Amino acid sequence: MKAQFLAISLCMLLFYSQSEGKQGNAPMNVSKTEAGFMADSLERVYGSNKQVPAKYRLAFYYALSRYPELISLRISIREKKLNSTMAARPTVISSLFRSKSKRRYVIYVNSDSSHASPQFHEFTFNAQIGVLGHELAHLLKYRVQKAGSLLGDAFRYKKENFKMKYERYTDSITVVRGLGWQCYDFATQLQNNAGVPEAYKKKKEKFYFSPREIYALMSDLGYEL
Repeated sequence: MKAQFLAISLCMLLFYSQSEGKQGNAPMNVSKTEAGFMADSLERVYGSNKQVPAKYRLAFYYALSRYPELISLRISIREKKLNSTMAARPTVISSLFRSKSKRRYVIYVNSDSSHASPQFHEFTFNAQIGVLGHELAHLLKYRVQKAGSLLGDAFRYKKENFKMKYERYTDSITVVRGLGWQCYDFATQLQNNAGVPEAYKKKKEKFYFSPREIYALMSDLGYEL
């Protein structure tokens, strides 16, 4: 696992160094005031194709600022019963019957308080940015995939090995895009949440980066630690 992790780190370092419009990393703790300025600016220009409830607005637009490729996408946030805190996917109709440039994407937020997964409001604002950043990282891949590729990934996702690589790679993108501390806070707060069953925590650490792994990747990427 360590060798695999180091390989991912090196690949992401190469990607980051070659990407256009490289940004600095987000601060360790993002304030709502700072996020508010970002949200106001982005919403004025790109808000016409976003449907974001007010309670998610600040964290969403701050996370979106790390993904300039996604700013023009049609994205909405909706509440739904889930077995995790959040999930992101393109709508079925837009995937099958529209071109990639006209797809619609939905970020679902768990509304089922009876499920083992912690709800969005249980996390700090900084951690909320982190989980939204992770979901937006999924959209980076979705936006360039054809319908057949999306469907293939959906079937392969049922296999544990594929799911682990898929989600850990997505965590890597989130950290590379400058939201390392936010991703770290989300993972740490989930693991420290006394109301979350241990079985759920172990499952999350199996498929996603642990706080320790996120910290190590931030170190590799030159974050101020």
